[in-house]
Amino acid sequence: CIQLYNSADAGRYLKWFSPLALMLYCDAVTDAMIKGLGQQKASVRYNICTNFMDVVLLYLLLPTYGIVGYFISFTVTHAINFFLSIRRLLKITGLSIHITVPMRAMTGGILAVFGASFVPSAFWRICAGILILFCAWVLLGITKAEDGRWLLGLVKRKSRPA
Repeated sequence: CIQLYNSADAGRYLKWFSPLALMLYCDAVTDAMIKGLGQQKASVRYNICTNFMDVVLLYLLLPTYGIVGYFISFTVTHAINFFLSIRRLLKITGLSIHITVPMRAMTGGILAVFGASFVPSAFWRICAGILILFCAWVLLGITKAEDGRWLLGLVKRKSRPA
């Protein structure tokens, strides 16, 4: 961020907000799924409630805490929206996710970040993080052999000439 924006603050804020990217992506996919399953009203209801909550939190936190208040408001309201959406999706599909699955996935992510932090080069740090994450997920039972076969099948199909 110093090279791009000449600002160390931008780098700090990027470090704060970047872990939220996964939650925001999952929320967008979950929201699309519940809409596709005919639950548009629930999606609108969740968005209106969390947007109202966001306005209230910003009104209360922003004047006193500045960017930290914004970060707290953003994180809390988006996490609540994601929780409500995933709960709705699981309810209407009749599926359930045991709490150990996301906990094991997060553990793998934490191990990957920690392990990759010892690599000095940015490019190799990213490569190491991906490799460590994959290995951790295999060891923790998140990624199965069939997932690897599926991924290889995708790569093989793309590499074949049309």
